[in-house]
Amino acid sequence: LGNIKEVKAQVQDNLDQIQDQEEKCRALVEINARNSVLTVAKSPIMKAAWERGQKVEIVGLVYDIQTGLLGELGYHVKNAEDLKAQLSVDSSALFAARVAAARS
Repeated sequence: LGNIKEVKAQVQDNLDQIQDQEEKCRALVEINARNSVLTVAKSPIMKAAWERGQKVEIVGLVYDIQTGLLGELGYHVKNAEDLKAQLSVDSSALFAARVAAARS
């Protein structure tokens, strides 16, 4: 739980923009899953695997406890270029999109 607490502290200003508590929790879980994907992708083990030409893909998934369904978040990293592209996306932009969708 320490990791999600750290993520929450980092994105608290963005979370405060979401009024619905369930939506706020979903956003936090999703950004935590994204951070986990990026953490694994930045690891020396993954870097070495990709350098050897191994086909390894990291996929962000979230289990929805209410529906019992596993949802794919669209965070895929299958090589160093994908990692670089994901790292260039600011989490604030992800939250802005979520807030806009929640208001619709």
